[in-house]
Amino acid sequence: MPRAAPETPSAERATPASRRPARPVAPTAVLLLLVLVPVAFNAVTLWPEVALPVPNLNDSAVHYLDVLRASEALANGENPFDHWLPVADIVP
Repeated sequence: MPRAAPETPSAERATPASRRPARPVAPTAVLLLLVLVPVAFNAVTLWPEVALPVPNLNDSAVHYLDVLRASEALANGENPFDHWLPVADIVP
């Protein structure tokens, strides 16, 4: 017959929440402010970059056409890395 585990003395048991030492509030608030202040500052200052629609002035249109042409070349059995892109002319 198996023996029951011996009962732990009350000193070794976990202390209830009411008897645990309280954490100091000031360091927790300071750490929270150290995180929240820069996050709030960046959110306010960077908001226009997300909220306002801005035209893409990069050459993404050419890249998009290049991807479409590479897809066509691949579908036709051509080499997708060596195809001619008719809209990309080199003009002196």
